[in-house]
Amino acid sequence: MKKILGVLLFVLASTAAGSDGITLPAEGPSSAASIRNVELQLIRSKKFQKSGDKYGHAYALINPAADSFIYLFTTPAERAHPAMVKMTIHPMADPRHPKDDDIETYGAFAGKAEDFSAWSYRVGRELGRGFAEAAINN
Repeated sequence: MKKILGVLLFVLASTAAGSDGITLPAEGPSSAASIRNVELQLIRSKKFQKSGDKYGHAYALINPAADSFIYLFTTPAERAHPAMVKMTIHPMADPRHPKDDDIETYGAFAGKAEDFSAWSYRVGRELGRGFAEAAINN
């Protein structure tokens, strides 16, 4: 689990791969309009499942035998708004022990880098907690 959290903390340090047909904004500092455009593409897509919590909106396309994609977006109440993180999860031999290249992240933000870092840390931690609960319950 520490490996998953470690990978998620370095959102801007990784390059995202895997294609899901969504056009991404520039990585790192980007425009608010380009981030909103990504969310609009996901809203229009019938492939992605929408969810959300106190940290923002989420869209997921889970493919157990292929790449899975998770998008996380801030809500207007979040200091980092607008911002997004895309995670590409490649099929893993053991989800409890991912390798460095099993999870790729991509982040874009229109506000301050430090606000984005704090928000991406919180959502990464919550996502890691969800992975841990799923592993324990299965």
